[in-house]
Amino acid sequence: MPAERQKLQLLRCSLDLANKPEDYDARLNFSVQLFRSGHQKQGLQHMTALVREFPTHLTAIFNLGVMLQKLLRFSEAASVYARVLKINPSYVDAWINMAGICSKFGYNDKSRAAWKRVLILQPDNEMAKHMFLALSNSQPTIQCEAQNICSPSSQMPISMIEGIFDEYAANFDDHLEQELDYRTPKQLISLLQTNEVKRFGLDLGCGTGLSGMEIRPYVEHLVGSDISEKMLRQASQKNTYDQLWHLDNEHALNRSASLGLPWDMVTAVDVFPYTGDLDTIFNLVASLLVPKGSFLFSVEAVGLCAKPYRLLPTGRYAHSLSYLRDRLPQYKFSIEKIKAAPIRRHRDGLIDGYLVHCKKR
Repeated sequence: MPAERQKLQLLRCSLDLANKPEDYDARLNFSVQLFRSGHQKQGLQHMTALVREFPTHLTAIFNLGVMLQKLLRFSEAASVYARVLKINPSYVDAWINMAGICSKFGYNDKSRAAWKRVLILQPDNEMAKHMFLALSNSQPTIQCEAQNICSPSSQMPISMIEGIFDEYAANFDDHLEQELDYRTPKQLISLLQTNEVKRFGLDLGCGTGLSGMEIRPYVEHLVGSDISEKMLRQASQKNTYDQLWHLDNEHALNRSASLGLPWDMVTAVDVFPYTGDLDTIFNLVASLLVPKGSFLFSVEAVGLCAKPYRLLPTGRYAHSLSYLRDRLPQYKFSIEKIKAAPIRRHRDGLIDGYLVHCKKR
């Protein structure tokens, strides 16, 4: 159990500190583990005291910034990261966290500049490449510069998706339902317009299982897959799924093919905003669904756009209605319904999207 491991680690750090009460590393490790174990106030107090005593030790200062950021004290965290970067302008993780804070508050130019610094320091950093391009796409005057630095992206890096949702897992449900007014699973499943119970369902990118709770009444056997192990731990506690697979979308579909599993329903709720080119997914789903099997998914709406999809400053992808209407029939889907609907809240506005129900011909 993760909680038991955390308790054990905290105990070990406590013993180390008892044996070496003045040791910097022992105090640092104890502070970090105290914070991770749920004693956030005490962990922050210990780290603050350590930074006060060792004002140039970057690891302690950086961890203080991380703690403040996790506590949603973003302005204070940014000030701490700035302190780190003043001492060492090449501290990559501080640039990454600064970029994230700037994006959160809509300071896209500052975020882009921070990601550019990351790329200078780490030219192969996939997350930095993706976000630098994302923040450049909306500004035609700098698109060429961005494309000279990075190749165009058609999917958010898998490691980035996994990191985002592992970090997000513990508070995911509350954040979506209370802060983002998230109703997409319920809205999407309502497109079925039937009470018929199908035999086998696959929920791609199932996350913590919010989607599975809506899908479960319509299938006898439900499998969920997700790239985030921590999300799957949350999903397992809901007892909604018969099986959970720790796999990304393509690998989950390929595993289905290798096992010869026939799906009556495949769902992907708020999953495709992390992928631009959906052709591979459409093809795999079509090959696995039984005739007249249902495929339900949501996308963010790009609005008026000649291109099939667009990489947004958030790092997510939005898709055009014409892309969906053009591609789905090519993969032997009949489109039952496409509904325009807000899919969640972002800052002070709503994100427009499309809810799609199609069937295998």
